[in-house]
Amino acid sequence: MSVNNNKKWCHQSLLKSAAFVCILNLVLFMVRFQGLPQPKSDFVINEYRQKYQGTLMNSSSDMGAEVSASSPPSESLMPIKQQCGVEKDDESNTFSFRGTWVENPSLGAALDEQQQELGCKQPLLSPYNTHRCCSERGTDYLQSTFCPEMDTTQAIHSFLNATQRKTVLFLGDSMTETMFASVGLAMRALQIPFRHIVKKNQYEELYVVPSSNTTIRLIKAYRLDDVNRTGMNIQEPNSTHFIKDDILQAALQQTHVFLSNFGLHHWGKPEYHYRQYKHVQELVLRENKLRSNPLCLLWRRTMPQHFASKTGGGEWGDRVPTFGSYGCVPLNRTWHHPSDQALARIQREFNHSTATLDFTSILQDAHEFHSRRKGADCSHMCYSPLIWNPILHVTAQAIQQSCH
Repeated sequence: MSVNNNKKWCHQSLLKSAAFVCILNLVLFMVRFQGLPQPKSDFVINEYRQKYQGTLMNSSSDMGAEVSASSPPSESLMPIKQQCGVEKDDESNTFSFRGTWVENPSLGAALDEQQQELGCKQPLLSPYNTHRCCSERGTDYLQSTFCPEMDTTQAIHSFLNATQRKTVLFLGDSMTETMFASVGLAMRALQIPFRHIVKKNQYEELYVVPSSNTTIRLIKAYRLDDVNRTGMNIQEPNSTHFIKDDILQAALQQTHVFLSNFGLHHWGKPEYHYRQYKHVQELVLRENKLRSNPLCLLWRRTMPQHFASKTGGGEWGDRVPTFGSYGCVPLNRTWHHPSDQALARIQREFNHSTATLDFTSILQDAHEFHSRRKGADCSHMCYSPLIWNPILHVTAQAIQQSCH
C-alpha cells in the first residue's frame, strides 16, 4: 500500500470513528434528557412513578407517556394484565373498582400534596371538612396508594365529561354529603371554575360548572326524611310517610342523573331501608312515564365504617361501649351493612334495572382516612385524592355506561 493510500485509509477511519462517537453521544444525551425530572409544578405523574414505583410494575411499557394535571389520561397507563380498573358485574348490575392498597409512602405523599394544598386551603361548608380532617390526620394515611398502576388524577374531568349538560342529584346519608363535598374539593384542587350555592334552608347546595354546563345538586336526607339532625327516627318504623314527595318530585323533574343511598340512617332496620329504597324507585318510575329522556337512577352501596366493634365488622350499630378510646380500626372481616339486605331485595324485585355503585374495595382498608378528632368519627372519610379520585372514577364510568 502506498503512503498516500495509507493516509487516505487512516483519514476515512478517523471520520467513521468520529461519526460513531457523535451518534453515540447524541443517543446518550437524548436518554439523559428524557430522564430529567420535570418541574414539580407540572405534577407529571410518571415522574413519581418512575422514581418511587418501578418495582411494582410487571412491565415498564406503560411509563412511556407523560400525563399532567391538565391533560387527559392516556390509555398507556393501564397495566398490561389489567390488575386494576373499573369492573361491572352484569348479574347484579354493580360497578366497583378492582384493585388493592400498595404500600408506597413517597407516591402517596406526591399524589396527595398538590390537591390538598388547593382543595383544603379553604374548606367547603359541607359537610365533614368541619372536622378539620386536612390538618388533623397526621401522615399515616399517606403510607399506601390504592391501585397505583392506574392514573385517576383526571377523575374529576371524567366525571364532568360524563355529566355534560346534565343536572346530577345527590340524595342520601351523610356519606352522600361527603361525596358531594369531594367533587367540589377536586374541582378546586385542579382549578376548575365553579360556583357553590348554599340554599337558605342549609339542606340544599349546588355546584354550577360552566365549562361542562353541569349542575351538581345535593339534597340532604334530613330535608325529606322524618328524622332530626342526629339521624334518630321520629316516626314509627312501619310508617309510610317518611319521604316528602313534593320536594323530591320537584327535584326529580330537573334531574338527569340521580345518586341515592340512605344506609347510615336507621341502623339495624333493613325493612325501613327497603321501604325507603322502594319508594324512591317508584317515584323515579313515575317520573320517567312523563318524559322522553328517562331519569337515570344509581344506587350507592353503604360505605364501610371502621368503629371498634364487637364482631370486627366496623359498623356503628355494633360498636363497643369504649369505641372512642380505640380510634378507627381495620376491619376483621369483609364489610357488610344491614342496609345491603334491603338494596339486594330491591334490585331483585326490579330485575337489577338500576346500577349500583360499590366502593367497598377502595374503602374496606382505608381506616386511616377518618378524622382523628376525639370521639372517633369512623364513618366519614376526610378529603384526599387517594380515596376520592378512585371513587369519582368509578362513578364517572357508571354514569357513562348506564346513563347514556
